Amino acid sequence: IDYVNDKYGIDFPAADFFYPSFTDDILAHFDQLLFVGDEVVDGQETTSVFASNAEQNVQVWIDKATNLPLKLLIESKTSTTKFYLATFSNFRANPDLPDALFTINPPVNSAAAELKPIK
Repeated sequence: IDYVNDKYGIDFPAADFFYPSFTDDILAHFDQLLFVGDEVVDGQETTSVFASNAEQNVQVWIDKATNLPLKLLIESKTSTTKFYLATFSNFRANPDLPDALFTINPPVNSAAAELKPIK
């Protein structure tokens, strides 16, 4: 994910939860990090943290029972796209997924295009 984002500028919102350096990245990219505290969100007890820098605010709610992310809010201070809100649910560890789920059939009128690096 990092490689594709850095090289081609393709974003993967909320995928950051699933790689080991997420905490390091938050500390490196945000000037302010606050523990908001415990609150009930959608009927679940959560712990929340808030991060801020010149360009955006980010808030993450972690389900206290599972220690998995429940919600993610990214709020822009500079872009016309003001916010992105994701709600996570139905986590399943190591699900048995059929191979057909990963078969991609491009639309009939589609054409292959070369990804050009942004850097």
